[in-house]
Amino acid sequence: MDELNYLRNEMNQRIQFFFEHSHKTIAHVLLMWGGSLMAIGAAQQLFDRINVPAYFVASTICFISFLYLYYTTQKDNHNVHAIIKIASYIAVFYEKRAANIKSKGDFYWEIATLEIAEKDSSFGKRLYKMNNEYFAFACISFCFILFFSFLLVSNAVRFWSVTDDWSRGINIFFTFVSIFYIALQIKLLPHIHGNSSMVEEYLDIKKAHCLRFVKYAKETEYYTDQVMSERFGDNFLQAIGYKSAAGDEDATD
Repeated sequence: MDELNYLRNEMNQRIQFFFEHSHKTIAHVLLMWGGSLMAIGAAQQLFDRINVPAYFVASTICFISFLYLYYTTQKDNHNVHAIIKIASYIAVFYEKRAANIKSKGDFYWEIATLEIAEKDSSFGKRLYKMNNEYFAFACISFCFILFFSFLLVSNAVRFWSVTDDWSRGINIFFTFVSIFYIALQIKLLPHIHGNSSMVEEYLDIKKAHCLRFVKYAKETEYYTDQVMSERFGDNFLQAIGYKSAAGDEDATD
């Protein structure tokens, strides 16, 4: 059971990271937004001296926070996939479906949750919706950049007649960079939403991993079809899409 304890500890650590990391991420994003306000307020004169609009600096900070959210959701997505893979391995090689009330020594958490989720689509959704705040903060960051870019362009147009060619060229450059920020955010927003909300994909991912491990167990002769039918139950095998050789022969006949 050493492998089982190791896998459970690894899964628990990843689950803990999944919840704790979101709080740290939001705190870092809020800190970055505070830097944006500082750029507009206290540091505005400093940026004016080096001919860099404070609104552009604020847009850049918000864009960095957006990229931070994007890469964080990718990391969390990978972490959730790893959790599901470990859980699927435990289900196939260590769990056994409860056949009767006497089978108290058997493990069947993953098998039971998959079968229940197959019947009730709302089961377990709350856990995999909890990081939707990433998408919400990404949308807020996008709105901030739109607002700061609008102020940047408005100021450039307002003072266009009283600025020299060098300042006009800088304003045009910063405007194009801001447009690039906005275009890239529009492209990445759907990815952030997909990475931070796996409700509909979660069950399919778990089924796919379970099916791979079941097929591997059959190919290596760790289980036979009869043993798997007795161990997991036909409902579980059908839920993950496994078809036994006997089932294929019956379908052919």
